[in-house]
Order: sequence, then C-alpha cells, then structure tokens
Amino acid sequence: MNILFYVDDRAESGLGHVRRSEALAHTLESRGAKVDFALRSDAYDIGVIDRYDVLNRDIERMRARCKRLVGFHDMGQIDQRFSLVISTVIGKNMRVGDVAVLGGHEYRIVHPEVRARSPIVVKEHIEKIIVTLGSAPTMAMQTARLVEALKRALPHIRFEPIAGLSPGDALAAYGSADVAICAGGQTLIELSYLGVPIIAVIASEDQGRQVDDALAHDAVVVAGRISDTGVAMRIAAAIDSLYSADARGKLSVASKHYIDGRGAERIVEALERLI
Repeated sequence: MNILFYVDDRAESGLGHVRRSEALAHTLESRGAKVDFALRSDAYDIGVIDRYDVLNRDIERMRARCKRLVGFHDMGQIDQRFSLVISTVIGKNMRVGDVAVLGGHEYRIVHPEVRARSPIVVKEHIEKIIVTLGSAPTMAMQTARLVEALKRALPHIRFEPIAGLSPGDALAAYGSADVAICAGGQTLIELSYLGVPIIAVIASEDQGRQVDDALAHDAVVVAGRISDTGVAMRIAAAIDSLYSADARGKLSVASKHYIDGRGAERIVEALERLI
C-alpha cells in the first residue's frame, strides 16, 4: 500500500492529530506500506485526513491523487466522499450512506512510544497528580490556572502541570503519576493504556463523546467542562474519592481494559481490505 497522510500539525491544535497519525503510520510501515506525510507521488492507494480545518478543495486534491479517502471523525457530519472513517463520535461499526464507519474504543490509537512503556503500579498513597489539558498554548494557560486553583484547595498534594514538554518528557511524567487530571483527547487514550487513574474534563466540543464513552466503561471519573464554574472544586471532590488505593486500583484496571493498544492494528486491517 502507498499511503498519503494530511494531518493538522498546527500548534493551536495540539499534538493529538499528529500522535495518532504517527502511530497509524508506524503500524502501516511495519506491515510493509509506504507512507508519506508530504506529497511525493502522483498516485496513492489511500489518503488519510486527520484535521478539522480541511477545505473542500483540499479533499478534492486528495481525491485526485488517492484511490480511496479515509478520515478521522471527531465531530460534525460524515463526508460521503470518504470510503472509511474512524469515529470517536459513533460507538459501533456501521455504514452511513456509502461510508464504512469504524466506531468504538477498540479503534482508539496508542502511540508506539506509549506502548513501549509498562503500566503504572498503583501506590498506597497519592504522591503526585499531573494536570494536562493539551499542548496548545491556550490549553497550557488553562492548565496553569487550574493547577494554581487546585493547590489552594488541596495544599497537601503535589500537582505537576504537563504543558510545553516534549512528548518523551510528558510520557515520563505519565509513568510517575498517581492520578491524572486530563482533557478528553488523545492524552486520555494514552493515559488509559498506562492504567493511570484519570479525572477527565472536557476542554473542547469534540471531546464530549469520547469522555462519555470512557465513563460508560468505568475508565474515568468525570468532573465536567473546564469552562464550568466551580470545576476546580469538582475536581477536588473527585480526588477525594480516589484517596484509597482500592478505588484507584479499580479505575486503573478498568482503564487498561478500555484501551488495549491494538486500535492501529485493527484500522490497518480495515485499510488492507479497502485495496
């Protein structure tokens, strides 16, 4: 297979699109596919689009060079020009018009750097809580404000903001966390794979369904939207519910069951069937 990726790598969009596309590309290459993130050929078997700001002319340019289009679907309507979409909005495999949909947590993608790590070990006491709402500059500011509010509410707990770090440094912080307060994007998926007990907040409109799905599988505690009045107090109450190692242990087990790390392989198998 010859695959072209068109990915949102803008700073204001964070790293979620890049992380999951990198992970899918890595799995494709391990199965013998040729992958490009920049146009280097006039013809591709599949074009993969992972961005919200894609314009009609961009889709048409991809269609002109790619036999099939595949897209990640986190919000909005499903474009009938795609052959396949991987959806965080639709919770099961189905067809929407002529488009095949891969839906459900089984298709959540985990980056190979994360898969190379061992799950965390739940400790007797909470020593450190990491806070990460995303790598976009606006989310970094939100993270800093939330950390200050939580320090005032719970001064006996060590809170560590995860913002502005390289993916490697962020991953090291994940592995040493006893609890994570995170938004409902790609970071939630990676933390779930590692078994970190998660208090989830919704930081943008596209994250609501993914957070709801994780909650339905008992994989997170939800504290609402980051824009809600009193969200810091709701997070503090959620932390209180996780003081016991038993409560954190149950959440850790559920999160590891929720994300098994084989999402990219399942998607690649579906892509192979398209050819």
